[in-house]
Amino acid sequence: MNYKLNLSLFIFLFSISRISDAQEKHSAPIPVELMAGNERVFFQMVLQKDFKAGGKLGYFNISNFQAAYNNSAENNEFISQNLLTYSLGKGFALSGGLVMNSVAGFRQILGVQYVYASPKWLIVSVPDVDLQDNHNLEIMNLVEFRPKINDKWSLYTRAQGLYVYDPKAKHHARSFFLARIGLQKSAYRFGVGMNQDWYGPDKFNKPNYGVFGIVSLF
Repeated sequence: MNYKLNLSLFIFLFSISRISDAQEKHSAPIPVELMAGNERVFFQMVLQKDFKAGGKLGYFNISNFQAAYNNSAENNEFISQNLLTYSLGKGFALSGGLVMNSVAGFRQILGVQYVYASPKWLIVSVPDVDLQDNHNLEIMNLVEFRPKINDKWSLYTRAQGLYVYDPKAKHHARSFFLARIGLQKSAYRFGVGMNQDWYGPDKFNKPNYGVFGIVSLF
């Protein structure tokens, strides 16, 4: 593992939190995460915004990349899901848009979305269908649990998973499971994490273990 690279990335991640502290907290936060693992660096950003306060139209994006320390192409990957959402009420929304990734390239998707948010819980579920090629079926789920320890600190836990099924070939195409546990103070979260990535019908596994830091931008 390149520790100098990891240190510089963490310094960059936490330095941008100064911007967050200087802004008014009037909208949904944007969590920016970096995990330095034993095999790869992992980055993720989640954004959900309404076009106007109280409106039905919104935008949802979840983007992440993983990069090997030796920059080997077969271990570098990127995915960005960009969706327009139309609120149906009670946390449900229709969604549709574009997905770009380093393996399949550009795809169009259509699906639904469910979001529940409270000071202690965040639950996001996004099932969708690929409108191109094999019409892959996929679902992404994310659950955070953040119980208070005292007035300043909270426990931070997260489980996040993706499963993609190829109905034409009738087999698993891609999946992952991310787990995080640590502490939260204001806009900052940090702790230890695990990534498990599976590829293809044989579910070839690439595990990654390390430490993470998250800054919520407003």
